[in-house]
Amino acid sequence: MFVSLIRHPGFVIGVAVAVAAPAAGMIPAPQDASGLPIASAAPVPVAKPKPKKRPPRFVFTFEGRGFGHGVGMSQYGAYGAARAGRSAQAIIAHYYRGTSLAVLPLTPVRIVLGPGASRVRLNANGPWGVIAENTPLQIVRPLPPGAEVTVTRSGTAIVVTDANGAELLKASGPIRFAPGNAQTTTSFRGARYRGGLRILPEGSKLTVVNHVDLEQYLLGVVPKEMPSRWGDDAPAALEAQAIAARSYAMATKRSGDVFDMYADERSQVYGGATAEDPRTSRAVAATAGQVVTQNGAIVTTFFFSTSGGRTENVENVFRGGPRSYLVSVNDAAFDVLSPHHVWRDPKTFTDAALARRIGLKSPVRTIKVLQRGASPRVKLVRFVARNGTFKEMRGTEVRRLLGLRDSWFVPRRRVLTPATLRLVTASRAPNGASTS
Repeated sequence: MFVSLIRHPGFVIGVAVAVAAPAAGMIPAPQDASGLPIASAAPVPVAKPKPKKRPPRFVFTFEGRGFGHGVGMSQYGAYGAARAGRSAQAIIAHYYRGTSLAVLPLTPVRIVLGPGASRVRLNANGPWGVIAENTPLQIVRPLPPGAEVTVTRSGTAIVVTDANGAELLKASGPIRFAPGNAQTTTSFRGARYRGGLRILPEGSKLTVVNHVDLEQYLLGVVPKEMPSRWGDDAPAALEAQAIAARSYAMATKRSGDVFDMYADERSQVYGGATAEDPRTSRAVAATAGQVVTQNGAIVTTFFFSTSGGRTENVENVFRGGPRSYLVSVNDAAFDVLSPHHVWRDPKTFTDAALARRIGLKSPVRTIKVLQRGASPRVKLVRFVARNGTFKEMRGTEVRRLLGLRDSWFVPRRRVLTPATLRLVTASRAPNGASTS
């Protein structure tokens, strides 16, 4: 409340005027110089920031053809050609251009059987014996047929004991177990082998090497590299495989070592006498000694499962220069029999999973094939990530990292949706893990 003084002539009148005070906690409205309230401006709306647009997600499907490295003889192509009446010699001439056949004399070979072992157990199904190689006379000590023996290390020596633990032989160097006749086979790690088994010290382990002739070796190779049942309607395919396997063995055998070849994919898969089949054995016998040559030298006769319709020049798959006998050839009419001629279940990966597999730190955005070979398998491909980084890789490396059947592929990009995600879920990595 304040008192206002009103002046009249001759006297002054005081008038009390009540003014409401602002309530506690309230801020009085702003006033101008005369004390009148100032009208406040309407509030200015603040624009909300637009949400950033997320980049699209993708899945990549690798459609393709073939199964294997693509160089040399397609085994399904050989099968189709044989069913169409082509001979083994014609099949070989088709896949290895400008070559001819020669015949080798009987040739011994040495195959290392698996990694070293601290203990070796052997038995034979016929007469056999053991020889200490470092003794002057190398006398054979006969062993009972069917008897099991164990070979171990004792210091630097090799010791052979019978089933009761009695010592049969102690030698300071390599020993050999030799069959008593051509029908005897020796058992090692669940498989039976023709020829002899040589056991050598290697550090603290023992290395087992199978000594056989080349034809006996092939009896255990051909059925592991090509289905024996193909001999029922296409024996020429097995014969072509026997020629190719014989040639490959001689062209790639090691020299100056205790063995010539491995018993697995590093050379050729070898199952010994256990793997033998009458149909593949007939193919080996029908082509005895035959090898593929060019200018008098045995050539490296690469072979693989399925071409997809055309093989590839060797220099586009393996490092090294071209070879005139390993060039791209068309076999679409015959290779079509393969279930992998065209991939029925192509692999699909999310952009992030694909980046992890090839070593990029950001999801893959695009894939561009830069170079193709003659088949046309992929020679060089570029993966570009969302963050702009990229990686260029050989087609063979992409095949290995993604678990593809072949380097003949076409990458297809699609937007990630529930439907395309199901393709990823169904696609499995080589180790069985999901590729998503």
